[in-house]
Amino acid sequence: MNTSNLSHISNPPLNTSKYAYFSWLLLLTSWMQGMAVFHITLVLCILLSVRYVPHAMQRLKVLPWLTVPFLLYEITRLISTLLCEYPDKAMIGIFDDFRAFTFAFLTLIFLQTKDNIKDAAWATFIGFTILAWWALLYHLFTHDFSLSPSSDVIVGSFGHVNYSAVFSSIAMLIMIAAFTLLSGQKSWIMLAGIVPIAILQLPLGSRTTMLATAILLIIILIILRSWRGMITISTLGLFFIAALSLTPNGLSQFSSISHAEQQIEGKGGIPSIQIRWEIFQVLSHLSLPHPFGLGPRIHGFVDLNAERDFLREHFKSSSKYMYGFTTDDPRFDSFDFNHPYGPGSHPLTYDPHSQYTATIAETGIIGLLILFTIYATIAWHSFSLTRRQYSNAQKIMGISGITLIGMFALGGITVIVFSQAGTNLLFGFLTFCIAFQSIYERNTTS
Repeated sequence: MNTSNLSHISNPPLNTSKYAYFSWLLLLTSWMQGMAVFHITLVLCILLSVRYVPHAMQRLKVLPWLTVPFLLYEITRLISTLLCEYPDKAMIGIFDDFRAFTFAFLTLIFLQTKDNIKDAAWATFIGFTILAWWALLYHLFTHDFSLSPSSDVIVGSFGHVNYSAVFSSIAMLIMIAAFTLLSGQKSWIMLAGIVPIAILQLPLGSRTTMLATAILLIIILIILRSWRGMITISTLGLFFIAALSLTPNGLSQFSSISHAEQQIEGKGGIPSIQIRWEIFQVLSHLSLPHPFGLGPRIHGFVDLNAERDFLREHFKSSSKYMYGFTTDDPRFDSFDFNHPYGPGSHPLTYDPHSQYTATIAETGIIGLLILFTIYATIAWHSFSLTRRQYSNAQKIMGISGITLIGMFALGGITVIVFSQAGTNLLFGFLTFCIAFQSIYERNTTS
């Protein structure tokens, strides 16, 4: 990187007040515990740090090639909002973006030194660990100590079980990377967060996330060339599976993987893969004629009744398994697909069950191409930090980016990862990269 571009940020760090910095660390610890707590502490942090926003704006210039795709993505969503049929409903999605941007700006304001980064990392670790233990113990005590898959697992502000599985797995993989790179007590304390998150994956029961986690874990250990990590994690994994096999139904959920083919054919329960494919076809059919898509969140308010002829051909499994009749049934012609469960209910497209389906629906092909650009730029930047000559802090930073993008890319096949906690993670990581880079450049040029 050309360090001459850093002349405007190479001055000594901002002298942010201690009470303001403490409030931000409190935000990092508490934001995933619940949205109400997050909003309260977010407002507090904004009030204490609003005078530093111009400085944060200047720091965005540190990694312009990384920042530009994010800005283009947001501009595309704003244009889509202005052009969409229901701009008032689309503004709900824009509010999520605004909240994530605010969170990201606070990262730029308060990460001024290496010590700040360490404090933020530990505060985030503490927040995830507290959440994981609370969610696990609460679930065990309220479900007769069963780890069977359940749709009512409560994991703070992470949302539905599929979202919680993706976001918590990201945190766990980063902790594993830290475990392999750090030494002494700092290393082993990572197990305090790894263990409860790993156990939580069972009641969360997201097979896609489990597979993605296994793939990324292997990739991380190979990148780090960590025999210690491979041996320790393998031992813990075998011990965990052995202990789980002794429970009455501990391994029962894995049997459904062998029935994937029957599920697709509709013979092994609800064929979720086929239904996801049909939702993708319907939303693509509705959004692709519009260059900027239907608008943020508008996929939940589309008029499916007006597309009855298209649904007859491309909604067969969804009609049969979700509503109880085939597309050649007389009920199909009079059924209200916009409010299938009565007034106030939403069409099946309310949850596209895939980030890629949601992106095409909301922002069209333009948004999807920008999404892939965001993934590619973060992956390239993150992988460059994992080289041998870099410090452990830089390697953890690089692995964090690879983990985040890898899980978003793979988990996004079945989950909308750009929502609430997901956007906080993504935009927060972008500005964390910028702050990290500016601090590193300042230290190497001073």
